[in-house]
Amino acid sequence: MDDRDCLLPMAGWTRNQVQEDPAALSKLGPLLKLRLRVGNAPDFDVLAVLSTASPNTRLCPALMRRIVSQDQFQNQSTGILTFHNGMQARIPLVSDPTLSSPHEVSIGLDLLQQMRLVLDFTTGNWEFHIPRAR
Repeated sequence: MDDRDCLLPMAGWTRNQVQEDPAALSKLGPLLKLRLRVGNAPDFDVLAVLSTASPNTRLCPALMRRIVSQDQFQNQSTGILTFHNGMQARIPLVSDPTLSSPHEVSIGLDLLQQMRLVLDFTTGNWEFHIPRAR
């Protein structure tokens, strides 16, 4: 697929398309595989869910425990989420006790307000657009 089949103008945006099982998309919502870096610790591969109900991006308690247990963790207050196209976003390291497996990160409105999202629950196809690096 290319940008010609998109309903939205793509100038200045990077398009990320995902195909999921429609039943899983309806049950779990759109999921993203991202990398999280905190200080000098090795990157964590994380599964993120998009949450319009949360004003801020948050982490599940199990992930917070893994981060804090790293020798390189030095009371960092923020981490860097990296999308597969290389876009990075600084996020607060805040735990959300309501977030649990399989979700490790809840991407809140602090990041969602910078994105565009198109969902088709009938086919399981969805895409998100993030601003191109300038």
